[in-house]
Amino acid sequence: MVLCAVLVLGFVAFLYQSRLIVSCPQEPAEVQIEESEKFTGVERAVIGDDKINYFANKLKERLESIGEGDWPKRNYICEEINSTAPCKSRKPCNRPWESRTPEERVRELLTTPRFQLSDKQLETILKLSESIPEKDLIIASAISGNHFYEMQAMFKNLHETVYPRVKNFHTVLFDLGLSKKQLEISVIVKARKLFVYQDSSIRWSTQFPKAFARALRYGQQTIALVYGDNVPSNSLKQTLDYLNEDVCNMRQFEEMQAGIQMNRHDSLVIEALMNPWARCALEEACICPIKPSAVIKCTGKHLHRCHRFDQSAFNTLMAKLYGAERYKMSVPRNVHPLKIQRGDKNSTYFKEQQVVVAAAAAAAVVVVVVVVVVVVVVVVVIVVVVVVVIVVVLL
Repeated sequence: MVLCAVLVLGFVAFLYQSRLIVSCPQEPAEVQIEESEKFTGVERAVIGDDKINYFANKLKERLESIGEGDWPKRNYICEEINSTAPCKSRKPCNRPWESRTPEERVRELLTTPRFQLSDKQLETILKLSESIPEKDLIIASAISGNHFYEMQAMFKNLHETVYPRVKNFHTVLFDLGLSKKQLEISVIVKARKLFVYQDSSIRWSTQFPKAFARALRYGQQTIALVYGDNVPSNSLKQTLDYLNEDVCNMRQFEEMQAGIQMNRHDSLVIEALMNPWARCALEEACICPIKPSAVIKCTGKHLHRCHRFDQSAFNTLMAKLYGAERYKMSVPRNVHPLKIQRGDKNSTYFKEQQVVVAAAAAAAVVVVVVVVVVVVVVVVVIVVVVVVVIVVVLL
């Protein structure tokens, strides 16, 4: 639960903060909206129709702008755990997404009280961002002590593949510690253009700029596995109930990976997706309705066999926002920006880098000493020459 809350709140903090600090020339001007009521008891935001229509039009235009791509075909079969596997049954799920208008989707996400952060919650999040510098690109990750070696392998990949190909960037590491009982909102990031979150299993290829470019163009991108399980198979019914979604309706959606996120600062993504996701992370009834140890293992072939916490909420909210075209927010299969390599470890990389840094420092010291010696020699020579000249003149 610590990981879920930290990551989701970090995303929202980045997106809100970057929206407040930086104006995006690619976006239309923000519309004026009514001021929200003070949140007391049941939190309720007053959202004007102008704002809903603005976001609905933006959503429609964005989805229409994304052309054809190589995405997995879903089978729409209720009985199958794997949402992209070959069909073994012919009983289709209900597909209300095809009839829900963009206006209906946006209205639900923006006006349902339990989907919205209170003013106090948002203020608290933004206050935690003061120590993070502003950059065009922020790359963030989060680990606890038991993933220390995976983190070393991750940084080796970043140093060798990503850092040489990007500019004006900053990396933030979320330190979750070892206590599972302690909720910490430890890192807030501020990015002018793009925020990338990755867990320690992500290994980028040299094609990553294509995925970054898609995120900048379309607002966000993530990864969907070719044969990913459908969402309710790995999500508790209580979470779907909290998010006001029917179990069968969600069976057509394969899981997208919440452990890799590429998000542009974007008002639609902020308010219709990240805001509800962060609010869910703060509500035990949504993010963690049952003791985690009881639902961590995905065994069997039945619905709700396990729970993915932040990933379950993320996938449900993505479906609520993008509907049947949710797949367009995943990187097409013909683009290969990364591999997910769980268990890939490197126990020596940091030590090797320490040696490299120490060697560089030693070399720098040698260079400084040589320069100082040369300067001293030059000064001595000059002094000698001046003395000789003076003696000659006096004689």
